[in-house]
Amino acid sequence: MNSKLENANDPHNVDWYRVVPGEYDVKIEDSEGEYLLKKWAGTYRLNFMKARPDQSGTYRCEWHHDEIHATTEATVNIV
Repeated sequence: MNSKLENANDPHNVDWYRVVPGEYDVKIEDSEGEYLLKKWAGTYRLNFMKARPDQSGTYRCEWHHDEIHATTEATVNIV
């Protein structure tokens, strides 16, 4: 199934969350100064502005568009 986006370069076509065990996941906004949401080379990315060990953990990316739902998780270990 294909989905036509109004603006394919908009990094907000996906939602990023920090997974917090035992609590609600925290939605990430790029205005927080810790993260930068970016569309680059055909992928939607979550960039850490200044990576710190306390940002280690699991992050989830969600896509919802035209009845298509996709999600993926990545675990980040910053030392």
